[in-house]
Formats: sequence, C-alpha cells, structure tokens
Amino acid sequence: MLDARDFLETIAKPTVKDFLDDTRSLRHGYLAVLILDAAISRAYYTCENAGHDAFDLLGWHPAGRPKRADDSAFRERLAEEHEIYRVHRDFAKALKHGELTRGQPLVSSAGETGLNSVGYGRGAWGSGPYGGTPRAQVTLVSGEKIDISWLVREMLERMEDLVGLVEVYLQKKEIDGDF
Repeated sequence: MLDARDFLETIAKPTVKDFLDDTRSLRHGYLAVLILDAAISRAYYTCENAGHDAFDLLGWHPAGRPKRADDSAFRERLAEEHEIYRVHRDFAKALKHGELTRGQPLVSSAGETGLNSVGYGRGAWGSGPYGGTPRAQVTLVSGEKIDISWLVREMLERMEDLVGLVEVYLQKKEIDGDF
C-alpha cells in the first residue's frame, strides 16, 4: 500500500491537475474530489499502520479517541472542526452513494452539480473565481454554489498540510523511541 505522501504525489496530485487543466470536466472534478477523500484515508492508515494513533494528529478532543476508530471517524473529526472538510466529505459521499438521506449533509445529492459561469455579483465571496468559461460547480443544500475547482484546490492544500503533519508526527515518534 502506498503511504500518504506517495499516494498524494503519484495519484492525488496528477488527478487534481487533470481537473484543474479543464475545470469544465465534471468527470475530472468528481475524480479529484473522490481521490482527495481517499487521500484522507491514506493519511489515517499511514499513521495507524505505523502503530500510532492518527487521532493524536488532530489534537485534544473532549470525546477522546472514538470507540469505532477508523478512517470514517477520522473524516468526521476533521469535518467537526473545519467546514471545508465537511463540504468535501459530504460531496464525496454524495458522489459515492448518489444521495445522502441521513443526518444534515451540506451536499445531499450527486445531482447537485453542473456547469455554470459566474459573473460579477453572482457568487458568494470566497466560493471561487468570477467570470470566464463555465466551470463545474456543486450546489449546497443552502442553495449556495461552489466551484468544484475551488474546493479541490483548497482540499489539496489541506492534504499537503495533513500529510506533512503525519510525516513530522511519525519522525518525532521515531526520534522519541515510540516505535
């Protein structure tokens, strides 16, 4: 199995680049969202397979380590703390399952995507670039439209940070003799 860094470099980044080279492609956009979701899982398992608690990466939490500690619980913990992880998680789950019918997802259906041009004054601040050619977008349950390219860029940056954190954590554990 590829570790988190190898997966990010050899699988995730090229997949994201393919989409960012053509942000009108829903297929490439979907693949980028799904592969970044898989990258979160790789970060979790890289830590766990080295014999360490991946939840330590996320800092203290009042609930401690989840009883059912797995990559889904890891995604959930990230989503609790950061809304962009929640949007991304819900979008990836909607792509995988078609529709989300439990809980309160921010994206409820894979069908809530399309190609749109966003002119001046038509988009929410920080949800993506304005103008230009049509781009793949996802509509949140709230009705807000977000450029999938913006979401993918933001998530790739966060994955770089998370993978870097995994690497530093594992190096520190090795130095401290916790292996």
